[in-house]
Amino acid sequence: MEKLVRKIGEDKFREGIKVFLSKYAYANASWEDLIAILDSLTDEDLTSWSRVWIEERGRPHIRAEKSGEGYLYHQQDPFNRGIIWEQEIVSRKILNSDGMGYALFILKEDESQEYFNRLIEGDIKENISRLSVLINLYENMHEGWLTPQQFVSNALQYISKERNIILFSRAAGYIVNAFHSYLNPLSDTNDNDLVKEAEKVLWSIVTGCEELQIREVAFRTLLDIWISPEITRTLYGILEEPSNFKLVNLGERDLMRLSYELALRMPDKYQEIRDIQLSGMNNADRIKGFKFIYPSVSQKAEVRDSVFNSL
Repeated sequence: MEKLVRKIGEDKFREGIKVFLSKYAYANASWEDLIAILDSLTDEDLTSWSRVWIEERGRPHIRAEKSGEGYLYHQQDPFNRGIIWEQEIVSRKILNSDGMGYALFILKEDESQEYFNRLIEGDIKENISRLSVLINLYENMHEGWLTPQQFVSNALQYISKERNIILFSRAAGYIVNAFHSYLNPLSDTNDNDLVKEAEKVLWSIVTGCEELQIREVAFRTLLDIWISPEITRTLYGILEEPSNFKLVNLGERDLMRLSYELALRMPDKYQEIRDIQLSGMNNADRIKGFKFIYPSVSQKAEVRDSVFNSL
């Protein structure tokens, strides 16, 4: 919608919306009806524009080359249909600096590293620009232009310094997704070393960061990826005496989740973990829910199956 407003201008858009609401008051209307009204108010070909932006699948792949103080953009349709997504791209010192460009902005490996370095060094001051860079780096990894190992290694350095909670949470989520979707720390030595580095960085944030929200996100991210015995012992100690853990506000749901994760990693303490968790619960509905779900993390197949067979 923002692209549409930019294309025809705010005044024409407002005029068209008024006509649209008046004409279709108390009636059904479609996107095509709106486009037809707006199309009648401008010399722009909005029908063709809508076909590209709304009806066709995919998004452009753009390769940007530095040219003086700006960039030259080379757009390609990934499905080879010859489609061009008309748009203005703003790049003030960094590519797509306002985040409004719609594309996969393809980066070479050295360009990706340069952007990561700038994030890590705090060179990009505007929040929206940092977010735009972070999204594009993740999408480059997702599309195979950047290795998951390179992404995670750099993203860990970045979150150790980022203190905007929205950006921190987004980067943490990307790290978790990279581990779950692309890496195999249980069988690959290099990936195993990487998850241990992630544990170290996240625990350092939990124990050393001044902002509570950042600590909470770091702790919950840790619960998504940890594998080492050292962290397992630490988290088991937290479950045993949650009141002694003052760094993060842990509610019943947090402790329930911690119990599930510990049971998977400490099968020999399956019953103890269950008893510890239940001893600290007060909410009757959550107790019922915990008792129902907990058998699904048992090492015994027949116990796990009992949960799914009861559905």
